[in-house]
Amino acid sequence: MLDTSQKLIICVSLIRSLLNSTDFYVYFFEKGLNLLCDKGCLCYITPNKYLCANYAVEFRRLLIKETQIISF
Repeated sequence: MLDTSQKLIICVSLIRSLLNSTDFYVYFFEKGLNLLCDKGCLCYITPNKYLCANYAVEFRRLLIKETQIISF
């Protein structure tokens, strides 16, 4: 069983957009992006708080750099 500090080390190493983030949607998005195969599609229904919050700046950069946003 991992202790809390070990879990934190693992989380930090897996989540690149982590920057004092408190919104768990960011974690789910990034994990989903990491699991996608080439040309895969990811869809979540979420609030849009992370689109303007200061804690999600790195996450938004990741979205812009590594994804294509498709609107239906």
